[in-house]
Amino acid sequence: MKKAALLLVLLVSSTVFCSEMDELFTFLAQNKLFNGVVVAARGEKVIFHKAFGCANVEWGIANTLDARFEIGSVTKQFTAMLVLQLKEEGKIALDDPVGKYVPEIAPRFKDITLQQLLTHTSGLPSPSDVLPDYYKVHIKVGNSFAERLEQIKDGELQFPPGTSWAYCGFGYTVLGEIVARVTGRSLEDNYKQRIFTPMGLQESGVYYDGVLVPKRAYGYQKRWDESYVPPVYFAQSRGMLGGGGLYSTAGDLLKWLKGVHGVAQGIREPFFKVHHRFADGSGYCYGNFYEKYALAGDKQVSVYFHGGSLPGTSALVMSVPELDTRIVLLHNGGMGRESFLHEVAVQMLHILRGKPWEKPKVNLWEALVYPAFFHDMTEVRRAYRHLQTHRPDVYVFGTEQLLTLAAILQGFGRGDRAGDILRFNAGEYPGSFAGWLALGKYYLDQGKQKVALPELRKALELADGEQKEAVRELLKQIADEEK
Repeated sequence: MKKAALLLVLLVSSTVFCSEMDELFTFLAQNKLFNGVVVAARGEKVIFHKAFGCANVEWGIANTLDARFEIGSVTKQFTAMLVLQLKEEGKIALDDPVGKYVPEIAPRFKDITLQQLLTHTSGLPSPSDVLPDYYKVHIKVGNSFAERLEQIKDGELQFPPGTSWAYCGFGYTVLGEIVARVTGRSLEDNYKQRIFTPMGLQESGVYYDGVLVPKRAYGYQKRWDESYVPPVYFAQSRGMLGGGGLYSTAGDLLKWLKGVHGVAQGIREPFFKVHHRFADGSGYCYGNFYEKYALAGDKQVSVYFHGGSLPGTSALVMSVPELDTRIVLLHNGGMGRESFLHEVAVQMLHILRGKPWEKPKVNLWEALVYPAFFHDMTEVRRAYRHLQTHRPDVYVFGTEQLLTLAAILQGFGRGDRAGDILRFNAGEYPGSFAGWLALGKYYLDQGKQKVALPELRKALELADGEQKEAVRELLKQIADEEK
């Protein structure tokens, strides 16, 4: 009798979960905020697994549960696992210098360790940091690993290795090359023989230009009117593997998230250990970000996750070991949506815990980052005005959104476009102290002190308390330099 009652409770709970998950994703799909496949599981039980939107918009072919998506930087988890396997086998050591395995790398980078590459504490530049026209020219040209090394040879370290943190996708490409050299087999073969086959990932593989992927979900980008268009061409070559380059399904990624907890302790523990802490207490492991969440009044739980993004696609995998819960979100309706997918996943966790949840909003910068990168300010303004008029209840607006967008553009070498965004922000939010200060600092970085003066004086007018002193100090520095 007790067993029957327990089964009834579980059945009712499962029905409630599915109903609320349906409500959440119906809202997302109707507002064109999610186009892809989602899966959530607790223990061995899949709680929710559904597909939304189209895998091929031109032909009106719907996404299916077994649709295969490019997963971008989620690939880093798999690369980290290969490195740890080789370390466990005694074939490499994590404190080994890169130069031991890649002797042709520029001398200033040879002493970077594998540990620093794994944790993004190497300071190694990516080609996008070194080549000023990377996002205009080089993303369209497939490069070998040797050519990518050549591209960074004249680059400078972002900081002395081990002293700071900066996300570096190319660092994981270097790790992938090391795996191939140490094993004497291609990185593709290593993924297959060491991970895919043992874990039963039968629908995963390596994607690069020229490869046909059955059941592929093609990536699309939303325009300012929220119609879907093909994304800008982004060359995919073997020289990109390690930091990206894999495709998979939601079901296979669920197996992966479950499987990593079943590997040998010598691999599992360092894989989930927080190796670098950020100021807010979150951190980075190996191929995993780490945060603590309080789920609607519950005790805090540890959450491990990683996103991936390519023109047209975004992905997120999330694991909560304390709740034995895993979530996968694969989206082929736009790039740069990892933080939104992350918020969706958090609301899913609330639902799975039987707690109150909210319909998530999209940070405006996520909708503007693609046109800002690959198009022009006319397209950015169109998108902004359309969303402001037709979707103010779905997107988060504010000066901080545009400032975040400008910072992202600067971080990826699009300083010219960052300036356009900062000027646009000043026009939209003339009462923002932070906006005028950011614009003034931008001009200072460009060596345009005279152009920066009006913006900094405007910031001074709007400043409050300690802010005034900071702006006065900048103005004083300019005055001293002009003497």
